[in-house]
Amino acid sequence: MSNSTLSRVPTILVLFMAITMVLGLMVAVLLWSNGVYPKQAPFAKPGPYDNRIVPGYRAGFITLNMSASVLEPTLGEASIRPQDGSILYLFKKYKINVSVSKNRVTSIFVTNPNFVLGIINDEHADVCKQIKVGSDIENVLRIFGDNYEAETKGQRASESLSDLGKRYTLHYWGQGVHFGVQEHKITYIMVTTPIIDDHLDSNLLP
Repeated sequence: MSNSTLSRVPTILVLFMAITMVLGLMVAVLLWSNGVYPKQAPFAKPGPYDNRIVPGYRAGFITLNMSASVLEPTLGEASIRPQDGSILYLFKKYKINVSVSKNRVTSIFVTNPNFVLGIINDEHADVCKQIKVGSDIENVLRIFGDNYEAETKGQRASESLSDLGKRYTLHYWGQGVHFGVQEHKITYIMVTTPIIDDHLDSNLLP
């Protein structure tokens, strides 16, 4: 691993922890104020051993709500970071971080460009395959549309991308997927449980 890669690890860790905390707070506010509720899912089994990201469901074999006991036997020893109400498993070799609560996977944070979006729209299958870390955010907008919540510097922001500056996050709550963006390029993809609400488009739910 290069020195430049090593120097970025603390930044990525801090970013992941901050995003996890912000997402938790925002979800709690939604649940409390708007009657929004998470999509209920039974305990899940690991997904296929591929490099596909399925919004609201999985990244490779790592599947939301599956037992965390599967992670280290498959990916090797993780760096563990305790957090309020959860534990972070950092798999630096694979550039994947996993948040776990009560031994169940609650979110998946991917900075590995080898993981690509699974085909969720046959009409734009070629575009889906291009959505990955390092690709242009315009591909995301073509597939998911503009029904996102934008966030910059930890706060809700204007919905106009031109007003967001160089670094921001697009939350697609109804699909359970979130995109970190810097200078119009995807820097991370985060998979979470979809949040169902009348105001959110759930057409892409798995």
